[in-house]
Amino acid sequence: MSAKVNDNVPPVRCHVCLLATLLILLSACANLNPGGASSPKLTLTFRDWAIDKDRDEIRAGPTTILLRNQSARTHEFVMIRINSKSQLPLHIETTNPNEPLDEDQFSEEQIVTEVEHLPPGQVLSHEVTLIPGEYLIFCNVMESTADGVVSHYGMGMRTELTVVK
Repeated sequence: MSAKVNDNVPPVRCHVCLLATLLILLSACANLNPGGASSPKLTLTFRDWAIDKDRDEIRAGPTTILLRNQSARTHEFVMIRINSKSQLPLHIETTNPNEPLDEDQFSEEQIVTEVEHLPPGQVLSHEVTLIPGEYLIFCNVMESTADGVVSHYGMGMRTELTVVK
């Protein structure tokens, strides 16, 4: 059985319709990314005693960080560039849960950014420019609880990020 050709539609008209459709699709795709390559994005989710990230490694350059506080507590977002992963006590076994991380031990060049007050339920977009290296992301809030004063950092609210070229 052969395909039936519609004699009522001139071939030129079909080509024009096809070309117009292709142009519309191409322009729609171009608008999805008008500046070429998009900036890297990192999503950080703050929970009780944890910071979850959607990736362990990200490309250097301008970066959008999405901060989501899904905890009932207020948190803080601090990002520092560290010389190596052995520079800090990153594991709960080596950290006193009642003490915050001493931020004064870092130079101004090491402190990349900070958001001191991230209320429960808040979602915030934060822009930074990252250079290759190792980073520590943490919450350094000290909170009074029924059991006494607790350090969010000491309770495990920290994570590492590697930035590559």
